[in-house]
Amino acid sequence: MDTTQKINLLFAAAEYDVCAGRSPAIQSSLPGVYRARMANGGTCSLFKVLLTNKCAYNCLYCANRKNRDIPRSELSPEELAQTFYAYYQRGYVHGLFLTSAVKDNGQSTMDKLIACSLILRNKYQYSGYIHLKILPGTSEDQMELAVKIANRVSINLEAPDELYLKKLAPQKKF
Repeated sequence: MDTTQKINLLFAAAEYDVCAGRSPAIQSSLPGVYRARMANGGTCSLFKVLLTNKCAYNCLYCANRKNRDIPRSELSPEELAQTFYAYYQRGYVHGLFLTSAVKDNGQSTMDKLIACSLILRNKYQYSGYIHLKILPGTSEDQMELAVKIANRVSINLEAPDELYLKKLAPQKKF
């Protein structure tokens, strides 16, 4: 697949990841661009994408779970940063919402999310909004770095306790 095909597939794969507060995002006419509702009632155009939809986990609630028969793709941190920055320069988006399926393990995938963010901050001198998802299996050091790089971080809490998590995502540790 070329970068455009990968981007389109990974935009669609990110559809169910929450990028706004309590209000749902409003999809724009551009693929991957979502109008996220802000706390003040306004909206902001975000580039919302997965780094990869290849996942090591088989969580029953997830559209990208390992055992689903769906097309899979992955972007390099540089490909993603370059594509986002092109959207940003054209004025299509004002920020990035970056998440991923957990390809091999949480730490190696989180390293790639962090690398993409660092490319944007350092190579492209992008000082705007970045929202990073903290992945399952991320180390404390990675979390600290993500908080330093991003304007906002979030984590998905799939279940309220260990019993429910075992039912929904048996490979994950509470």
